Amino acid sequence: MVRFRHPWMLALAAAAAAYAPTVRAQEAGIFDEHPRLRLPGPALEDQPAEPAEASEPEREPLGLTVDLGVGSAYGYRGLNLAAETSQHDQRLVLQPSVSYAVLETGLTLTYFSSYQATGERAAQVDAGMSDEQDLIAAFEREIAGGLSLGASLGAFVYPMADELAVGTAVPVYLEPGLAATWSTVVDLSLSASLLLGVQDALRHSRYAYVNPKIGKTLEITEAVSLSASAGYGVKAQAQPDNMHDVLVEVGATLSPSELFYVMPSVHWAWTNLAEESFVQEQFAWVSTNVGSSF
Repeated sequence: MVRFRHPWMLALAAAAAAYAPTVRAQEAGIFDEHPRLRLPGPALEDQPAEPAEASEPEREPLGLTVDLGVGSAYGYRGLNLAAETSQHDQRLVLQPSVSYAVLETGLTLTYFSSYQATGERAAQVDAGMSDEQDLIAAFEREIAGGLSLGASLGAFVYPMADELAVGTAVPVYLEPGLAATWSTVVDLSLSASLLLGVQDALRHSRYAYVNPKIGKTLEITEAVSLSASAGYGVKAQAQPDNMHDVLVEVGATLSPSELFYVMPSVHWAWTNLAEESFVQEQFAWVSTNVGSSF
């Protein structure tokens, strides 16, 4: 399961529900409270006019998406955040989220959380690696045919982290970012962000991040689509480990109705780790997202 910290990925996990894509966000609207009326034709000379017949009111989507991700790991920028002894560790991870596309403004507000359900859960919570709570605001606007620009601000909070283990109570990270997406034969995107640990004890974790990505979605039927993507990330940071990462994903979106979708996916990730072999630097995991868009 992919961490949705970056709003452009939201796009992919909601498929498409943003993503479409998702992470890629649905166009939002408001209820049309004025039903269209089909007015009667002119009355015949000897016949009374037929009464007006009202049609069903047309309702536009609210722009709300509710999603639950279930995965065998938590992959984020090359690292398995559910790992205890190895990048290959597989642990049950639950990731509920709610996104709201604000009318037709281009603004999307997202709440995302992540909980490790198996393994050394208590230790992961203490270390600030589980029970994550995120709030993300993202704005995106198409400026030309197929070209969109966006900006985002994320706040990532670990309220249950142990102060002795992390160095501070309730560690908080902020991440402002910019992104450009060009949809043509394939979808090309380039994002740049700055991750900032708010407390002094988190200064070592601050870095700038650049992430080019390529993807493609094929619509098989109205209810089934297949997608694949690959991305490379590089960090500007002091430590050499986890400076580079690669992520490859293949998935499907199944939409049996307009309100419901299922997204099974397979993921592979790699990052550079000085003390590990190439085999230990990589890992794979599976996930499924189930959600509804209103």
